[in-house]
Amino acid sequence: DNKLSEITSDGLINPSEKAELDQLIETLETAKTNASEKLNNVPNGTTGKADLQTRLNQIGSVTVPEVNDQDSNGVLDTEQLSEAEQAIEAAEQAKN
Repeated sequence: DNKLSEITSDGLINPSEKAELDQLIETLETAKTNASEKLNNVPNGTTGKADLQTRLNQIGSVTVPEVNDQDSNGVLDTEQLSEAEQAIEAAEQAKN
């Protein structure tokens, strides 16, 4: 969660940031699976098992936003596209 907040604070996600988040999410999911397996091995009715299950259930998944700065230049790809479109329109008008 902390890394996701840090990376998304500028509103840009570049490929290396997405890869870093994907790796952290994989680590989280592995840890959750390990915890679930260990908890499942605890006999039902054991005092505290239900509380631990509740805690485990509260550990949500993290969804990574899509890459929106493919070339990692600090500018939204859609903004670059808009600028390119404006430049093409200017060139078309100049030709006319």
